Amino acid sequence: MNLAPHMRPPICLRYAIWCLASSVTEKYLGLQEHFYQRARKYAESDEMKGHGETFITIAHSQTWTLIATYEFKLMFFPRAWMSTGRAIRLAQMMGLHRLDGVGLDVKQCLPPPRDWTEREERRRTFWMAFCDDRYASIGTGWPVLIDEKDVGLPFLRLLATRSCRVMVDRCSDRLMFQILTNLPASEEAFLRSKPQRTLSLLESMNPEGAASLSSFAGVCLMACLFGRNLTHLHRPDPNDRDDDLNGEFWKRHRNLDNILLNTSLSLPSHLRLPAGVANANIVFLNMNIHTSTICLHQAAIFKADKNRLPPSIASESKTRCILAAAEIASIMRMVSHLDVATVRQFNDFRVDLFVELMRVVDESFHCLLLICSRPGLCPIPQITPRRSDRPRITRVHALRHASPEAHESTY
Repeated sequence: MNLAPHMRPPICLRYAIWCLASSVTEKYLGLQEHFYQRARKYAESDEMKGHGETFITIAHSQTWTLIATYEFKLMFFPRAWMSTGRAIRLAQMMGLHRLDGVGLDVKQCLPPPRDWTEREERRRTFWMAFCDDRYASIGTGWPVLIDEKDVGLPFLRLLATRSCRVMVDRCSDRLMFQILTNLPASEEAFLRSKPQRTLSLLESMNPEGAASLSSFAGVCLMACLFGRNLTHLHRPDPNDRDDDLNGEFWKRHRNLDNILLNTSLSLPSHLRLPAGVANANIVFLNMNIHTSTICLHQAAIFKADKNRLPPSIASESKTRCILAAAEIASIMRMVSHLDVATVRQFNDFRVDLFVELMRVVDESFHCLLLICSRPGLCPIPQITPRRSDRPRITRVHALRHASPEAHESTY
């Protein structure tokens, strides 16, 4: 607030931050609805100024992301879905999905970043919108808005110049890995403005890359894999041939399963539990790995039974699902005693997403109980979580210390 008026963040962003801060602060709890209404009012007002050019800013994309977060938290799902779309479209309009690409002849709506910190802020703005997009879709089955294939062949040529030909050959038939913005750096590097090498989405999906992930980057990677799982299950290809273990469906299944296994096995020690239990992103990352495994292998069980494939296929997937469910129950017990309102959290962790994740886990787990209770199938370990084992999660924005006492009349 010490900046000159024209250099301050737009008032809609300030109200969005205050809204989220007041929603988890008892003293200001009664002001959250007021701040929410003001944030929407000023964000929509900015869209109507001039010809619309004034709201094409990083701050406005951040505003709509935070508004969507609050709306998801209060289960205003239609509003949250539309707010997420606004945040994503603004990010795409500003080219935030192509920050680390070179040689691309596309319209530029923003000047180049002044330094590494500003570039990293843009990366984080994009990836938060990306996570919103993916996690908002997993509970509904609605299509994602950010398509990894939207850049096309220029990126494949770019990768070929970086000695990644082998990995490109493996995925070029699906034209994946098309986002030209690297994953976020560590929190320490960002807060201290200390330049740090960041990974591309492609690099993060091999064991060497997974070993270098930051906590936020890990959440983004899992959001990507959830999106691919959604596409894998809900957008069947004419060449899927799910009755053939060498068909496209089973090739995609094995590819996704390999990435999940590599990520799980290669995570650095600081991203594992219980070492990282004080960081909500790390808890969320580990929950995501096991939940994604359940979602992937549930579909494999269904396809194997439907097409009368060898019993070993379904049996292996059932075992993987049960082990993943056991890990989820273990994590829930591990964090159930924590008051995570006091746990170190950052703006990339979403409580509403965690709640939705728990709903998917519950449905998956009960489905597994029914499937595996059939005669002749593997026994089920006693891993049913008690209701009291569920963690009490409260979201606190990174800027929760921003005072909501300031009033718009001062600007």
